[in-house]
Amino acid sequence: MKLHSLIFEPRKPSIVQFTDNLTMTDNIKTHDVGIDTMKRRSIGTQTEIDEKKPSTKGVIIQDECTSIPLAVCPSCSAWSIQGVLAVGDVAGNIHIVINDAVVSTTKVHLQFVSSISWISKTQFISCGTDGNVVILQFKGTSIETIKSVRLSVVDLPRNIRKSSTSVKSLSIVAMSRYDSEVCIGTETGGLWIASLPDLHLKAVPSIPQAIQSVLYMSPFIIISGDDESTTMINCDGSFVESIAIAAKHLCKIDDDLFIMTDNSRIVIYDKTLKKIMYDENRSAQCLTVTPLGDIVLLSENQLIALNLLKSCT
Repeated sequence: MKLHSLIFEPRKPSIVQFTDNLTMTDNIKTHDVGIDTMKRRSIGTQTEIDEKKPSTKGVIIQDECTSIPLAVCPSCSAWSIQGVLAVGDVAGNIHIVINDAVVSTTKVHLQFVSSISWISKTQFISCGTDGNVVILQFKGTSIETIKSVRLSVVDLPRNIRKSSTSVKSLSIVAMSRYDSEVCIGTETGGLWIASLPDLHLKAVPSIPQAIQSVLYMSPFIIISGDDESTTMINCDGSFVESIAIAAKHLCKIDDDLFIMTDNSRIVIYDKTLKKIMYDENRSAQCLTVTPLGDIVLLSENQLIALNLLKSCT
């Protein structure tokens, strides 16, 4: 298994070197990460790529990004298959972006929007640290709530909440969709599988732990938190495997493979073979996988597109 890379640098310097003999024609969608939540910031919505001239090592490309100002820091985002961008922010708002312009801003959550995922051409699901899971309908240039549920302390498994019957909201920190279900994780270790679109919740037996991110690849759930390892469990809560990396970001590549990073190392793991297929020391503040299966990661001030080549051996 090999990774070929394509590097995008900021406007200054404005040209970058594509060092592999590959081409890229799709636009790259990006958003700012790791910035001060109290300052006015913007989101980059499109990268235009122009081929300049061939070289012995590949082609030289130039990139231009469109920035859209927001009143507060964006916290998450998701593209629909029709190219509509939904952006959540730290104040609980969700912004709809069409053709490089914010067409609507709606207060959906009381606090930080932690995750957004489109579930159809016109509907998406969001969750936040206010404990709410919300299905929203996109109509014209606005959104409206279709259904919502709220998770509270009393919903936690007894081994986590002990004897507490508090109705205080839980902080939802992670969500991952698989087909017609989503896995929801709270910062205290609570896990639920919610069916779509009715949001029927089924608790997953789990232990008290700090959850940072989850990846749902039924019948498995991959969990990362404060530990020095990443854990894979079954949907019934039974332990499957421990992977020696404290992953901060998890992304599905295909039905068998997923990629994770601890910001200084990237690992590709096969859940069926239960084996690490690729392991490299590489800086990565965040990463995602495109619909075409390419891996895009942010490394310091560079966007790097990685093309995964599978070996026949």
